[in-house]
Parts: sequence; structure tokens; C-alpha cells
Amino acid sequence: MLNTGSRVGFEFDPAKLQRIVANLERRGVTVVQGERAARSLENMGAGANGAYVPWPGGGPGILYLKPNATRLEVVEELMHIGQHRATGWASSGTDTLRSLRWELDAQPRLIDLAKRQNWTPAEVDRLRTNYLRWLDEVPGAKQ
Repeated sequence: MLNTGSRVGFEFDPAKLQRIVANLERRGVTVVQGERAARSLENMGAGANGAYVPWPGGGPGILYLKPNATRLEVVEELMHIGQHRATGWASSGTDTLRSLRWELDAQPRLIDLAKRQNWTPAEVDRLRTNYLRWLDEVPGAKQ
């Protein structure tokens, strides 16, 4: 989750998104969409258009997606859910560094995916910009 300006890319297919949401909810992920998600993200101070927030005590977390979520926003947050699931839904506590490392790990994978699937140049550029910004955020990442 990183706000780097205006949204880019295509809106994610709403019917497909609803199928994904239903699957996530069956697996215990709480999904907040639309204006409610926009208000929640604003209240959290997250300048992003979407976010996945692990529960501090462990277990599946909460996925927030603003209205008309884009392909880039949905796929990135799904990747973060996968990263959290791979830990066995471990407790996040106040582990900000782990969240930053998840972002740093996700960006190159997203760039590769976007290139393979012929996403728009604007989407690929946004992912590259995000990656460079996350490099600045993660201690020791540039070494």
C-alpha cells in the first residue's frame, strides 16, 4: 500500500472481484469495500487506495478496497494476503518492519507479473516507482 498519486490502470472486473471476496471471506479474511473502506483508510492515515491489515493477535486480517478498485490495487493486496497466509497467519503485533519487507518483496514480483500479463506502461511505471520508494523506507534495503 503506497499512495503515489492518481490511480492507474483498469478497474478490476467487479464480478471476478466478488468471487474473490467470497473466497477470502470463507477463509476468514474480513473484506471492507467501497466508501466504508475509503473512510477507514482515511481514518488510518493510509493514503493508499487499498490495504491489507493483519490482525495484531494473528489470524486472517482485513482487506480494504476503495470504490472501483483497479487491477493493480487488487492484485497487490491479494499478494500481501498470500504473504501473510504463508506465515500461518502469524501475529503481526507492531511489526512495522515486517510489513515494510512485505512491500519490498511484493514490488518486484508485481512488476514481473505486470510485464508477463502485458499490463499498461502506466501500471508498470507505478510499480517501479513504488519499489524505489519502498527501498527508501526499509532499513538496509539499499545495501
